[in-house]
Amino acid sequence: ELDPSTPFQQLFELRDDFDRNREWSTKVTKEINAVLTRIFLVPFCDVADMPSTARPRYIVTVEQASAGLEASRELLTMKYQVILKRMQMWRPQEHLWEGHSGLSGGLFAKDVAILADKVPYLSFCYGRAAAEPAACKVTGDLKAAIVRQVKEKIVEWAGEVIIAKHQLLLRSINRQIKSEFSELFFQMVMTKSPVPQEFFVDVGQRYSDDVAKLVLVYEPVLGHLLQLTQGLKLDSQNISLCFSVLDFFTSHEATGKALISSAFWRPAGNAPGSAFESQCVLGGLLRLSSVSATLMQPSGQFYSDHELTNMEIATQFQIVQSSIQQVVERLSQVFRNLLRLSALTKHGVVEWLVDCFHRNSGRTKMINLLSASSPSLTSDGFFLNLSWVMLKLCEPLMGKALVIDPLYCVATTQQASEGDGIGPFVDFTKETRLANVSEGVARPALALGTTFNFKNHCFFLTHRCLSLGMTQALNTFEQVLRAYSQAREQMAGLPMDANSLQIRMLTSQIIGFKAHATHVELLNLCLSFYTTTAQWLVQLVTPPLDSAQELPVQLLAVPECLVENMADFAMFLRQKDTGTLENIGVHMNHLITFITVFMGNSKLISNPHVRAKLALLLSLMLPSGQGSEAQPTLSGEDFFYSHDVAKEHLIEALLKVFIDIEFTGQSFQFENKFRYRIPMYDILEHLWKIPTYRASIELLSEQAVQSYDGSEIPLFLRFINLMLNDATVQLDEGLQNLAKVKEVEDMQSSQQWPTLTNEERRAYLEKLNEASMMAKNRNFLAMRTVRALAMITMDTRRPFVVPTLVDRLAAMLNYVLQHLVGAKRNELKVKDLQKYNFNPKELTKILVAVYLNLGHERAFCEALPRDQRSFSMDLLHQAEQVLRALREEDMVAELRHLAQRVQKCCDEMRVEEERYEEAPEEFLDPLMSTLMSDPVVLPTSGVSMDRVNIVRHLLSDMSDPFNRQPLTPDMLVPNTDLRRKIEEWKANRK
Repeated sequence: ELDPSTPFQQLFELRDDFDRNREWSTKVTKEINAVLTRIFLVPFCDVADMPSTARPRYIVTVEQASAGLEASRELLTMKYQVILKRMQMWRPQEHLWEGHSGLSGGLFAKDVAILADKVPYLSFCYGRAAAEPAACKVTGDLKAAIVRQVKEKIVEWAGEVIIAKHQLLLRSINRQIKSEFSELFFQMVMTKSPVPQEFFVDVGQRYSDDVAKLVLVYEPVLGHLLQLTQGLKLDSQNISLCFSVLDFFTSHEATGKALISSAFWRPAGNAPGSAFESQCVLGGLLRLSSVSATLMQPSGQFYSDHELTNMEIATQFQIVQSSIQQVVERLSQVFRNLLRLSALTKHGVVEWLVDCFHRNSGRTKMINLLSASSPSLTSDGFFLNLSWVMLKLCEPLMGKALVIDPLYCVATTQQASEGDGIGPFVDFTKETRLANVSEGVARPALALGTTFNFKNHCFFLTHRCLSLGMTQALNTFEQVLRAYSQAREQMAGLPMDANSLQIRMLTSQIIGFKAHATHVELLNLCLSFYTTTAQWLVQLVTPPLDSAQELPVQLLAVPECLVENMADFAMFLRQKDTGTLENIGVHMNHLITFITVFMGNSKLISNPHVRAKLALLLSLMLPSGQGSEAQPTLSGEDFFYSHDVAKEHLIEALLKVFIDIEFTGQSFQFENKFRYRIPMYDILEHLWKIPTYRASIELLSEQAVQSYDGSEIPLFLRFINLMLNDATVQLDEGLQNLAKVKEVEDMQSSQQWPTLTNEERRAYLEKLNEASMMAKNRNFLAMRTVRALAMITMDTRRPFVVPTLVDRLAAMLNYVLQHLVGAKRNELKVKDLQKYNFNPKELTKILVAVYLNLGHERAFCEALPRDQRSFSMDLLHQAEQVLRALREEDMVAELRHLAQRVQKCCDEMRVEEERYEEAPEEFLDPLMSTLMSDPVVLPTSGVSMDRVNIVRHLLSDMSDPFNRQPLTPDMLVPNTDLRRKIEEWKANRK
């Protein structure tokens, strides 16, 4: 019941001369009575005396309502009682009075006049009060004050009724009690009710200081909103309604406070991360996506009982992308509104984000398709949208020199407080750091009293969101692509009906992922944000560090994931043709600076795996058409010509990371290093064409020649050694697996095949499948490596013929050439060479180019015949025949000259071998069994080896080959006594 002590008398206390000026008072009272009649549709005056344009046609008569039309203080209590009686009527229609004319539509309609429920009745009373003209000739401004106070009284009554009703609703077991306030609210939002929005705002504003009552007022509204958001799809009509409701709640301080304080804002207790989708009013909207909710079901937007045509897919693709973009824009506005509304709502947003990220931290551990569909975590679509929203919130920060404190990442909840009064923040304390702390250097810590502004929160919250969202979603996308490829291979040859269902499901998932994850606005925002991050990281270490400088303490606080996510995003862009992005020039210059500074410096980024990924990012900056086949780049412009930092430092940085990726310490480093080095070769091939960069390579090459046998192995020599290692492994494994393919193909075409059991056939097919994949992969990698080798040896020959490398290079070339043009070439004649990325003629041509590039170096000509396993003079003649078939007459002539020089070296070496045969065993290298020329002692094992052989070993393995103890070139001790004995023995043999 309403509180009878609530003063209503003030509405009718007009002025002090009330009794003295009865005539004026009567006129005023008459006008006010007419206003109250129109507002409450109760006859406080003689309705017949009211003008037809200002009188209601439908009135509910209440006893004593029109008694005492003259002004009288004693009648005020009676008017108050009249309104109470009207509100308490069960069947108002039985007391309806209907005039012949008057106001009869909208707020004055018959069904409105006879409303029995208190809240709807009072809401329409508020609407009629709001519609009253502000002033009249009789009352002047007094009428406006009266109407304002009437509205306040209506809100007071309505609020008390609403709270009482909602308390009953919460206590109701079967929840059959309905909320008229909620129904009216949604009618208002859908513009199906003349009740103004201000009524719903004012009711909440009355309780803005009492959170419990404030939440109670709006809880049924938010509960109904939550129901509406569940089951939404991108084409659902209720999406607009849901956003209209959220726009209301995020446009007023009281309603925003109610939203973030309600049970529907974020999950309570220990609910899993997925509860943010099912228990939060934002969740159902955030998960709107074309990405499948689980990987066991198709993407609904791109799945049909029949196979969709390309035109249908393209049309639907555009519609879906447009719908997702609209959803994200509305969601972003909701977040912006709450952040601007008040410190309390800003706090609520940060708290929501931190809690969401914490409960979904398991998304970073999604390593397979099964875990990617975990019911305890939010979906990829949810986090793609949230990543997009966070990036849009960060837009004001992008492209600027940021003042971001990296010590945010070492803060704990107890240590930090936020400048705007925000307490929660994302915790990075368990993350791996970008740079290792050197021995004796204190780890960075947060000083007492440190505060962080919202820019810091926004920056690091966005990074955490991208870790959980964009990065993981793209990882899932890659797994779906692999599942699709495997399904196609496994079902090849089966009837269409047997595989069409699964293939169509996976196809729909792939298109669904592309529609969402490759939206150009999302990709542009990601690139801009990562570029801004790169710019900030460079600021922390500017000017660029050399190996002798100490790290700034701030950098020691930066988590590795900030850079790794950037690199993973680059890998995605490299593998998927996403088109040229916007404002690419601004991004490129900053990114090239960042990569040049960080990629080759193990002090700045400890993990070589992360630094190698930066090479993938760098390869995206090559001009269009300059990367590997089918590998897209971001721009048609060449930024390397004009980038001063890159021209000075990039080549060295690239070679360093090429070397460091050999030793990542990971179980899968062997395969990863090949994957990373392909884009590195792309970069080298492009930079080789630019004189400044080629001069840098030649300078490193010359330094390597001058100090190859010094105390430290030169950078360029280590690079060449690893490139030769790669080529040897790739070519060898490629050829071996082609031979296995040939073996199975021969068996399939033989008369023996039909006689094999199913089990035997399956074993052969498994062997074929494995050999096919390996041959295809290794042949592709080998061609890229050999091409790079041919390019570099064109003008940079001397490092390749130093004693530590030349024999290995010659042996590798001879071994492969023997398989390509020698007697073993028939072992490689598979049915479809192109399927296995194998082009023997082109490969032969490239290998011969390397022979010819180095053929004028005597050390190379001597090394060729020293390879007794594969080399013979016939090998060069056989290669000549292949070149003649390719009409490479110039190469044929050069190869003949090379053969002559090699033959001469053979003759000279034969004489020398005869002279020094039967050398004492102590003069022979213990590993190679060759006569030593520069014996050195290995300090940890005490064994003497030829310097050239041990240095060759140390190029790949910095340990003593006899006891595996650490060993570096500067530790080698010249064995002068043994060397003197060898020289004396050789002199005596001449």
